[in-house]
Amino acid sequence: MTAGITEAGDKRPKTGPVRLAGPPEFTSTCVLPALSKLVSRGLNLRVTLGRPAERLLDGLTKGAFDVVVSTTMPGGEHRSATVLFKEEFVLVAGPGVAAEIDRDRLQREPAELSAVPLIAYDEDLPIVRRYWREVYGTRPVGRPAVVVADLRAVLAMTVAGAGATVLPLYLCRQEIADGRLTALIEPPHAPSNDLYLVTEHGAQDAGVQAVVRCLQEHAPSW
Repeated sequence: MTAGITEAGDKRPKTGPVRLAGPPEFTSTCVLPALSKLVSRGLNLRVTLGRPAERLLDGLTKGAFDVVVSTTMPGGEHRSATVLFKEEFVLVAGPGVAAEIDRDRLQREPAELSAVPLIAYDEDLPIVRRYWREVYGTRPVGRPAVVVADLRAVLAMTVAGAGATVLPLYLCRQEIADGRLTALIEPPHAPSNDLYLVTEHGAQDAGVQAVVRCLQEHAPSW
């Protein structure tokens, strides 16, 4: 049994948490801040940060989670899924690194980055590979200089001037706006990925429904 949500001003205690799971960066940056007002109204929340999406979706099926934010299209007839958010990806570097790059050439040719250290969250470069494939029609060459399994750490190193990387725009929008990062190119169509909000089909719990509504309401502002 998960928590019911009362109207604002009702201070009765609540029991039974809503169990939410999702990717660490998006959940921390967008999802949890959006749910803060529900917590003040009585929502009890237990959060699991992790990947891959398949493991989180398996946890939903097995009853470990009530709500999952998934980076992949969920299957299964017992799951109810809606697109929550479309994350766009951007190739970025700190301004000092960007100043050394011929960005007109980079618009056409990724080899312009061959001398720039590449920062990634996984040795296999899944985000970078997708960006290269969709923007340049090729695969990245070489190995990353830094691998750190959290995009927030990738962001911090890139802001500090360690090299270049590909990040979701929601995570680095402010850093681009205030000049701590530079978007290196503007492709005609930015690579993107849908994020899904997933529950068990027919979930009736008031707390789960409140979480779903709240996230859907906030998503356009992300």
